[in-house]
Parts: sequence; structure tokens; C-alpha cells
Amino acid sequence: MERSLGELSAELEAGKAQSIPFEHAAVRHERRRIAIAMHETVCQSLSALSLEAAVLSRKLEAQGSQETGNAKKLCEMIRKAVRELHDLAHSLQQDADHASGRLPD
Repeated sequence: MERSLGELSAELEAGKAQSIPFEHAAVRHERRRIAIAMHETVCQSLSALSLEAAVLSRKLEAQGSQETGNAKKLCEMIRKAVRELHDLAHSLQQDADHASGRLPD
């Protein structure tokens, strides 16, 4: 018995509907993975760089260098980048944890 085009179309749509939760789970998993990777790699590297820049700033200040101000600006810029990256990673993690099956726009 041959199935009608309408029946085949309905089966295809039903199959798509069943696969959507799996696709959303994959997206949530990938967002969570990216958030963790960002936090564990980039944030930690920037934090280490921030410490090195702070040491440099103190040494320059102790020497009375005119570059102390630039070093302090560098420290603040790195701290700001760490905060922004941490916030982004946290946002990705929250999106992944609170996804309701609908992808954000």
C-alpha cells in the first residue's frame, strides 16, 4: 500500500518535532562547554597577566618611572576584560541552564 504525500509529510514533521528537544539539548551542552572553556582558559590567563602587570606597575612606581600611569591603566584594562569575559561565560552558562526549548533570538 502506497502512502500519500500528506501522510509522508506528517511523518516527516513528527520526526522533526521529536528531534527538536535533542537539538536544543545539544545547543545547551555546547553553550555550557564554551562557558567552562572560556572561564578555565582565557579568564585564568588574563588573571595571571593581571598579576604580572600589577607587579610591573609596583616596580615602575618604586623606581619613580613616568610609565607607572600606563602600567596602572594596563592593569585596569585587564581587570575589566576579565570581568567582561567572566560575565559573558556566566551568561552563556545561565542560558544553557535555563533554556526552555526555545532558542534565544
